[in-house]
This record gives sequence, structure tokens and C-alpha cells, in this order.
Amino acid sequence: MSNSGSTPLLVRNVNDRIPYESTSNMTGGCSGLNSCTFTFAGAPAGRRLVLEHLSGKTWTTEVPQDAQVTLAENNRDIAGFSIPVPVSRAFVVFDQPVLLYFDPGQGFSLTVTVGGAANFHPSFSLTATAAGHLPDCSVAACAPIAQ
Repeated sequence: MSNSGSTPLLVRNVNDRIPYESTSNMTGGCSGLNSCTFTFAGAPAGRRLVLEHLSGKTWTTEVPQDAQVTLAENNRDIAGFSIPVPVSRAFVVFDQPVLLYFDPGQGFSLTVTVGGAANFHPSFSLTATAAGHLPDCSVAACAPIAQ
């Protein structure tokens, strides 16, 4: 292989990814409600957020009848899943693999909703964590996200 200064070989290290992890804490912010929304910032300029994992723990005042998580971008639901609830415990825990893409500046929210007589506890922990990675779109442009 031969290259000159006028025809350089463009190389991109696809393994050069910055890890992403963000935790949103709503402790005390959803007291008495049956729905709690956690917000997350978007990817920084020049990066795309590849969201790969969601987890969280929320305490409730009663044992919930059912529970679900909904993800939204710009107030538009984009994904969701049901959460198995314990039979005798007043909390909801989730640990879910996902694969979602967000361009720079596109934040997202995660809403946990519980059913029955359960509401979110006023003082116990209410947290959600999102994890993934941030590929560099400034070196080589990221392909548009197909909708």
C-alpha cells in the first residue's frame, strides 16, 4: 500500500469510544405520585450517544400492582418495557439492556410508572442510571439515524 501527502489514508479507530454513564436522582421529587420522570442530558457536540443499558431503583409506599418504564425524546415516547414487581416488597428495580441512538443535544427522559395503590416514597431513594458510549462524529461523520 502506498500513499502520499496528497492522497492520505484515512483511518478511524472504531474502538476509541468514550464511555457514557449518567445518574438522575429524583429522591423526594415524586412523593405521592405514581409516575416519576428522570431526565438525562444529550450527547456533547461532535458525539453521538449510543445508549446500551438502563437501571434504577425506586421505593414506593405500597407494594405496586405493576410497573413500567417509558423512554421519551422531546416528549415523544420512543421505547418502553414492563418491570417485574416483587410480591411483598414496596420497591421497583430494573436492569435492562437497550440500544438507542441520540445525536448531539438530544436529551431523553425515562418515566417509571407504578400501578395499584402504590406511590413513590417521599424520602427513600429514587434513582435511574443510563449507560453506553459516545462515538466521535467529528473525525468521520456519523450516519444519520433512520427514523
